[in-house]
Amino acid sequence: MGMKLLPMVSLSFSPTTANAAKNWRGATGMRGGPPPPPPPHPPPSPILRRRAAMTASTPSPDTPALSHPCAVLAGISFAAGSWDESIKLWNVPQAHVAHAATLASQSGLQEAASAAKDTVRPREGETRAENPHLKPQEEPQIGILPTTKWEDISLQRGLLEELRANDGIRAVCREIGRIANDVEVKAQELPFVVAEDLVKNIGEHQLQAILAYTHDLQAPSGKAGNLYFELNNALRKRGVEDRASMMRTWGPFVCYALKGMGQLPAHQGVVYRGMPGKDFVLSQYKKGRPIQWGAFSSTSTSKASSVQFMEADGVLLKIDVQSGRKLGAISFFPQEEEVILSPNCRFVVTSDSYEQDGVTLVDLVETTTDAFIS
Repeated sequence: MGMKLLPMVSLSFSPTTANAAKNWRGATGMRGGPPPPPPPHPPPSPILRRRAAMTASTPSPDTPALSHPCAVLAGISFAAGSWDESIKLWNVPQAHVAHAATLASQSGLQEAASAAKDTVRPREGETRAENPHLKPQEEPQIGILPTTKWEDISLQRGLLEELRANDGIRAVCREIGRIANDVEVKAQELPFVVAEDLVKNIGEHQLQAILAYTHDLQAPSGKAGNLYFELNNALRKRGVEDRASMMRTWGPFVCYALKGMGQLPAHQGVVYRGMPGKDFVLSQYKKGRPIQWGAFSSTSTSKASSVQFMEADGVLLKIDVQSGRKLGAISFFPQEEEVILSPNCRFVVTSDSYEQDGVTLVDLVETTTDAFIS
């Protein structure tokens, strides 16, 4: 009687999701050119397959978007001098409806791995891409923001669902599915690398909103299509009709962001922000003149870092702020000493332009006034 051979079974132990992300992580491509191709993928573990099912989904083109009724109430100042007042204006409720993530097929593994790689801190000797938020920003034409207040907004969806299902956001941010996936993975990692109490105090949807704002696609084609870029463009609109449209598209996101950023550590003191176009800046930023940008503004506590990002014909703004918020590790670029300012911050120019170490500077102080420019 012959011996019956049993098939050989090979047992293997899959790495954790974090280790898998580290193994798959290629060198980060610096801004100005496309990133290098990723290394060959090892066989995915069951854990990563489950993660991919949750994070790699994108909304279908026919996904319905819930409307957010907003109305403009004239005659009441929209601008506010503090984060608390900003939150009141946008009326962030205490309770939010939990969002439901749409499951995707296992074909989304590569997207999940791409999203996961940004949540892993750099290895020793490795560099990360520059923070695009600290690059000098193009400002719109000078114009007065309308003195309006927006009606209370009913937040009917969680942050990630809002990003994936909002037709207005999807129209200008074509890769919003990828942004939402990256944010979901990053938010899940943060409690392991940041003080857990800080993350809990911010809240799930508010934390995701902050991360979504700091996200950058690192596309060679430029900033267009990034959430922060399209949001700030909309926030700078001057007409009442433009702002009503902005509220329908961006109102829920801004509510979550303002509420979350209000929970971040406060910063009072000097920050720096680069501005392109020296001739234009110096012609507008005259001593004693009030200023309001109207959008979220990224600044740095590091003068050297801000100068590094400046263009040859730029001006460095030295700003004494009272209501700044430190992003710290709550960011896709945690290595930067970034302080974010509310769209409602107002300033006054307190100096003529001056030269210091080969750099042209102008001093500003955060304040409150009735008249302002961007």
